[in-house]
Amino acid sequence: QVMPHASLLALPLLLLYVVLFSAGVGMALSALSVFFRDVCHLWGVVITAWTYATPLFYPVGLLPDWMQAAETFNPMYHYVCYFRDIAMYNTVPGLTENLICLGMAAITFAIGFAVFKATEKKFILYV
Repeated sequence: QVMPHASLLALPLLLLYVVLFSAGVGMALSALSVFFRDVCHLWGVVITAWTYATPLFYPVGLLPDWMQAAETFNPMYHYVCYFRDIAMYNTVPGLTENLICLGMAAITFAIGFAVFKATEKKFILYV
């Protein structure tokens, strides 16, 4: 029962971050799955563990201190916090949170694109 408010105007920016991040992960996984068929099956296990490692269903305060520190390296934690800030808490995240989200999205996209481009010429040999 949260009413829409002006901070939701930041949602397209968050969606851009998530699309860039997802495209990078997708390109890397698609390139790797051509050469290593088990990547498709292992990704199901990885994404399940990643879901539980991201505080979606529980507050981050329940985690031990070392795990809270580790959450700063979890990109999905930052995207979820960004969405909660704009949708639930009626605040627009600051420059630091935007730079973290943009940086993680850009780095993931760049790595995924580089992996895809470096391996695309060998795809036909393994398909």
